[in-house]
Amino acid sequence: MFRKASRRSFVSTGCAVLGVAVMPRAFALDSKVDLILRNGKIATVDANNRFATTVVVKDGRIVAVGDASVAEGYQAARVIDLAGKTVLPGLCDNHVHPSPPKPLAPGEVDLQHAYTWAENEKLLKAALKGLPAGAWLRASAFRLYFTEAEPPTVWINADISKIPTRYMLDKVAPNNPVIVRASQLVVANSLALKLAGITKDSPQPVAGDGKIEKDANGEPTGILWYAAGDAIEDFAPPLPPIPPLSARAEYLALKDFFTHLRHLGITSCNDAAGSAQRLRLYQNLHQEFPGELPRITMQLGLQAQKFDTVEKSLEILEGVGFHTRGGNEWVKIGAIKMFLDGGYTFSRPWPINSVAHKHVPTYFGAWRSPPDYFYHVFKRAHALGWQIGVHSAGDESTRIVTDVFERVITENPRPDHRHHIIHLEIGPPEETYQKMKKLGLGVAMQPDFIYGLQPFFELALDGQQLQRNNPGRTVLDHGLHLSYGSDERPYGPMYGIYAAVTRRGQDGKVYGAEEAVTLQEAIRAYTIDSAWHTFDEKTRGSIEPGKVADFAVLDRDIFTIDPLKIKDIKVLQTIIGGTVYDVPPGLPNYYHETQQPKV
Repeated sequence: MFRKASRRSFVSTGCAVLGVAVMPRAFALDSKVDLILRNGKIATVDANNRFATTVVVKDGRIVAVGDASVAEGYQAARVIDLAGKTVLPGLCDNHVHPSPPKPLAPGEVDLQHAYTWAENEKLLKAALKGLPAGAWLRASAFRLYFTEAEPPTVWINADISKIPTRYMLDKVAPNNPVIVRASQLVVANSLALKLAGITKDSPQPVAGDGKIEKDANGEPTGILWYAAGDAIEDFAPPLPPIPPLSARAEYLALKDFFTHLRHLGITSCNDAAGSAQRLRLYQNLHQEFPGELPRITMQLGLQAQKFDTVEKSLEILEGVGFHTRGGNEWVKIGAIKMFLDGGYTFSRPWPINSVAHKHVPTYFGAWRSPPDYFYHVFKRAHALGWQIGVHSAGDESTRIVTDVFERVITENPRPDHRHHIIHLEIGPPEETYQKMKKLGLGVAMQPDFIYGLQPFFELALDGQQLQRNNPGRTVLDHGLHLSYGSDERPYGPMYGIYAAVTRRGQDGKVYGAEEAVTLQEAIRAYTIDSAWHTFDEKTRGSIEPGKVADFAVLDRDIFTIDPLKIKDIKVLQTIIGGTVYDVPPGLPNYYHETQQPKV
């Protein structure tokens, strides 16, 4: 189907090279084309990971790829001389959560970027001014991730003796009950503990799903883990509601969200838990702003916590009138998404794990949907032709979920289902890996967790589970299909590629070097292999004739740069469907306003 050039027309890059490949002439009878990229280092990410210097684009599709000769005879509306710059296929993020930035509730103190105790003290004192004695003060030190620019605050530390205690809060607020939420834990001052009835004699949570931290004398330190922290938050007076955005403001905030992803070189993304209403919003966005935003696949989020939610989920499945792959190249429906255990940034539930939390030795996690319930949703979704993606972070969760998949697939075999585990932060037993391979299950992983969640992992995990979190090498070595994304922790494929290749946490230390993947494997997981997970590998994910003209132009050569600098690579231009979008210089690599670095 493609014509091959002579040996002289091969691209000389010092790497694998690509001969001239063009679309059949029926596609390109007109010599006029829209765009030519020339004189670049273009990673095609084809089956042989070959490189080219030139790409020709017409009507949003790639017409030809190869050396300079492939552009001969074409007249382009725009020619970009890449001057040797590196180009990747448009990046595909397998896990995003599109949402406007969420402000804190009125009256809640923002400690998310107060890095020293002095900064925290200053903010708390300012909030207490004018507050009557006895009035509760809530503060949020909740964080989704950490980077060099946004390091851990005093509230997150694997050495819990360094976390502020009730006594430090007492000095700031002797007359007001104060509670500070910091992801997995809450810290309360003495007055808050007293009002909530938490004393030296208070028993630990009966279910073992939390802990009241106590000192050598048995006195509560103020640190309350999981259920204990949730309980004091429930006891405190509720915060006033956050004023909602107007429908138009929320709609435009979604547009800004996707524009930010475009700035990061992301040309396709997977919304990891949407609804029919959200799908219509995405269709409207692409209609109002055609070609400006990344292509969106939306997973339909379903629940199965109890019998009535199972019934509701089954009604949704029966009533939507479509299933996975419905839509077009801009907006389409993806997998059913179900949530089975928790995560390391959650207050609860924690991932279902074979090893207890390092500081809460009675807590092994909790189901968000019990296995006996989600089996019924799996079974019906599978029968109706849906792809199924399952949130599973802990090793025990993945083991049990795989057993449920085995039951469903054995009862009703179906080729090319592409069901997959989402996250797999802790590797399951060898038997489970083997079973996953046999069943054809894939893994949608977020390698940026290795970097951005390292302080959380260190707070909760120990030993091999800490070292080998997000085990990309093991997944690939078992022959499982692996795709990459971000899950907003943080957004930016360069963070994920950096972490997957170097295995370095936010603290700069290497965690489980044996789980590192190669650079090419990481790039494939962010491009062609991520496209595979949404059934799009034939139309996107690599730079080959006939595929959509989606590219990311980098400011440095990712293939020769020191791997420790990969996370600092910026995208200069993102090209979607042949339309070129320049990335504003100096753009920070974050989205959520509440997570912006202090200036």
